[in-house]
Amino acid sequence: MKKTRVGGCSRTLWRFCCLSLVVLAWILMGQISARAQSVSLEEVKINRPRRAEAPEITETEAAKESGVNTVPATGKKQEDSGEAVRHTRNAGGAAASVKKDSLPRLTLRGLGPIKIGMTLAEARAATSGPLKSEYIDGDACFYVTPTDMPKGISYMVTEGRISRIDIFSSAYASLSGTRVGQTQEQLMAMYKGKLKKTRHTYIEEGFYLTFVPQDAEDQQYRMVFDTDGKYVLGIRAGKLPEVEFVEGCL
Repeated sequence: MKKTRVGGCSRTLWRFCCLSLVVLAWILMGQISARAQSVSLEEVKINRPRRAEAPEITETEAAKESGVNTVPATGKKQEDSGEAVRHTRNAGGAAASVKKDSLPRLTLRGLGPIKIGMTLAEARAATSGPLKSEYIDGDACFYVTPTDMPKGISYMVTEGRISRIDIFSSAYASLSGTRVGQTQEQLMAMYKGKLKKTRHTYIEEGFYLTFVPQDAEDQQYRMVFDTDGKYVLGIRAGKLPEVEFVEGCL
């Protein structure tokens, strides 16, 4: 039997050609559809309005938003004055900040409300907090320290009275402005030849630099600066002879 031919092709070949055309058309339609979707997305991106960028917020503005006042009451910018602030804790444990300049200065006759010659009872009445006793040699000589002031200060008590005041902290200053930690050279320049220089008992290069007042009513008082030859280690003021006791109450 003879095979039927269509356009020069066998029936089997004709079916194959038709199927190939269908597949090719389907592939072309898929590519066209994908291209159309891509173009549509690009148009959406182009036409979509851009979201406004959030403005940068400065620390000051953020503080205002949170209710924090960053401007001092004076309306002026706070500047670092270089003055250290000492932190102490009261009996309740709350932090207290005390600026150096707010503390009383050491004089020949006392410091703030504490005066040389006061009885222990008078000294206790003059302070806002109790005095902590540090007994060394029975009741004859001992130290008390205030609890309402920064650490680094003590009062010597002899025969029941305040006889001298010792400071070991840069929080306190003498009446002239000398502080623990300043150089011996600065101290000498400040007093301009008014200090008596004595070799230190325990520090080879150190000195006791003693201010001897010229006024007749102050002849029984002294202020002594303890140095290591370079820096001020401590300052004490009070009456003779206690003010010159090198080892305190020992």
